[in-house]
Amino acid sequence: DGFDYVEALRRCLETLSERERHVLDLRYAQKKSRAEMARLCEMSGDGVKSLLRRIRAALAKCIKGRLALEGP
Repeated sequence: DGFDYVEALRRCLETLSERERHVLDLRYAQKKSRAEMARLCEMSGDGVKSLLRRIRAALAKCIKGRLALEGP
């Protein structure tokens, strides 16, 4: 259910590096554009895009694994 998913997400976020959590905060909490994120993180726009993709893929895999472990 939704609670299980949110709990899995919370736990998976804890596994990310400080940098990865910072990038997610900039994008989703602060609603920064990719260009602004690139400037703040001293990265290229494509670098930010790639990093976000890797983070989202890692979170999806982690969440799927946690939900499978906790199961019905």
